[in-house]
Amino acid sequence: MDSHNHRTKILAVDDEPTNITIFENIFEDKKRFELRTASSGEEALGVMPVFRPDVVLLDIMMPGIDGYEVCQKIRDDENLRFTKTIMVSAKAMHEERIRGYECGANDYVTKPFDEDELLMKVESFFQLKFASEISQVKENLIKLVSHELRTPLNGILGFSALLDKSNTIGESEKRYIHQVMECGNQLLEFSQKALLLCDLRSGKALTKQWCSLNEIITKIIAKLKVKASESNITFSYEDKIDEAVLGDSVLIEQALTFVIENAVKFSPANGEVSILAQSTGHECIIHVQDQGEGIDERRVDEIFEEMSLDNMDNHQEGQGLSLAIAQSIMQLHGGTLQLSENSKEGCTFTFKFPPSKDSTVK
Repeated sequence: MDSHNHRTKILAVDDEPTNITIFENIFEDKKRFELRTASSGEEALGVMPVFRPDVVLLDIMMPGIDGYEVCQKIRDDENLRFTKTIMVSAKAMHEERIRGYECGANDYVTKPFDEDELLMKVESFFQLKFASEISQVKENLIKLVSHELRTPLNGILGFSALLDKSNTIGESEKRYIHQVMECGNQLLEFSQKALLLCDLRSGKALTKQWCSLNEIITKIIAKLKVKASESNITFSYEDKIDEAVLGDSVLIEQALTFVIENAVKFSPANGEVSILAQSTGHECIIHVQDQGEGIDERRVDEIFEEMSLDNMDNHQEGQGLSLAIAQSIMQLHGGTLQLSENSKEGCTFTFKFPPSKDSTVK
């Protein structure tokens, strides 16, 4: 679906016939709009389930069901969750605006309004609605595919493990089985990451407790040492943090693991992954540095984005969803994750955790 080929569906709600005429004059001669009108809140609520407007222009003061109640009902209707509402009033009272926003209004215009400004607002909110709908479709598709992958992958991995234990299969066949298991595990890991990212973008609830970043990093290094030793990669870790951070220890460990794991993956043989954890007095900072070849400058702006159709052709193994997940986890904690250095001698990723009060780790 292309937003440019879709006529913006507008529902104008006003009990004054003069105002309805104004809306008709503004929108009805424009081919990119489809206008419906309603003269009361009750009529509007009857029209919306069938018409499914993109944008509602909603008068506040109407007899019977007023604009505030209509707006609230729009927000409470799951089928209209992406519909944008612009409240319309003859007054520009601060209290009116606040109440409108509390009911779920997206914007506010006062009568008499400027035609060009209203057209721009309607067009902008339609684009926002369209983007939200596409994002939801993507998320639903990711969840569906990830869930559907689990059953066949469990079968593939389970039967491959049984074959691997068989005494009647030769070594060359077992190598093929190992490759099947490796590919299956990669798919399973991707589906798990995709579901986690969807949860994070939906505002996953955090289970907060005081966490020792030193303990988490030490645990990650121990977990990755075997993998790193395959290429003779070593770790250098300097801990200068005496504070704990308040956060979800499982998610924090996940974020740090993804970035440190990527540092190992992109380090050359016999290289070193350096980790520095320090306190500045008002925040905790962790630097993760590798000795790889750096990131192509053309891709720097997209490394924290989940894979999209626009960058699929440029996708490189290892980027995947890891950095997008790690950054989302940091944002949920009120912190940041950034690429602080990028050169042909390596990259440095920097985590910044917000200040934690009344906490020390010895």
